Amino acid sequence: MNLTLRDMTVLQTDQMTITGIPNANAERFTINIGHEEGDVALNFNVDFVGKRVVMKTLQGGSGSHEKTLECFPFDKGQVFKVVISFSSEKFTIKMPGDKITNYTNNFGADKFRFIQVLQDLKIKGFKID
Repeated sequence: MNLTLRDMTVLQTDQMTITGIPNANAERFTINIGHEEGDVALNFNVDFVGKRVVMKTLQGGSGSHEKTLECFPFDKGQVFKVVISFSSEKFTIKMPGDKITNYTNNFGADKFRFIQVLQDLKIKGFKID
């Protein structure tokens, strides 16, 4: 199941909560936050094959500033909740098991108009507070 929101401004005072269930045979799922497809400040990629979470920035479709987490707090078939907030300096991502990480906001933006959740998962909830 995929979700794409365009032209819906998310401000740095907002908090996004995504609840989902990775498919039993999931290979990966991705959360993108940015200005448009290909210009993404946060590409949050959960890789079940490599058992890793990779974050990067996409500009003009090319990735840069890659950061790989040491933990892997996701399980296939198990409900998860990811909470994302941001400032013009960084994204703060809360994951299952009370894992929290930060990623640099390489765009320095205080608002975004493109959000995407896609690939091998069922989206149970999406909320912006």
